[in-house]
Amino acid sequence: MDVREIGVEAAATFAEITTVGFGMPAQLRPWIASTVGRAGWRHYVAMVSENLARELWGQPAAALGKRIRENTSGQWREVIGVVGDERDNGVDAAAPTTAYWPMLMAKFEGEDVFSRRTMSYMLRSRRTGNRRDAVARRCCRS
Repeated sequence: MDVREIGVEAAATFAEITTVGFGMPAQLRPWIASTVGRAGWRHYVAMVSENLARELWGQPAAALGKRIRENTSGQWREVIGVVGDERDNGVDAAAPTTAYWPMLMAKFEGEDVFSRRTMSYMLRSRRTGNRRDAVARRCCRS
């Protein structure tokens, strides 16, 4: 299983999935999004790829509300969303089964407080060398 963290850049998506998944009012989305990355807040949730949901529960919709953990002694975390499969090893290779975790969590991988210090970005473009690619390269260098 490929494990990735959810960072502040995914806060709005996290808030939408949480409100829709648990039947909460949409007005709560800005507040829920603001809790991602906030000091002292821990999110004991996970999102999984469609491939992982099919592998573990037969179909993507069945994953919501189920629980997963990073290893046999880890803390259980509730699945709050299913993310479309993303190929990360070329178009000829199958999309990996993936679990997405928050960047800051308690009781993860044997640590009392676990904080991922690195972050990865994936940029998509219709063609290489366009203006958006140049802007993205400048931003990533700084």
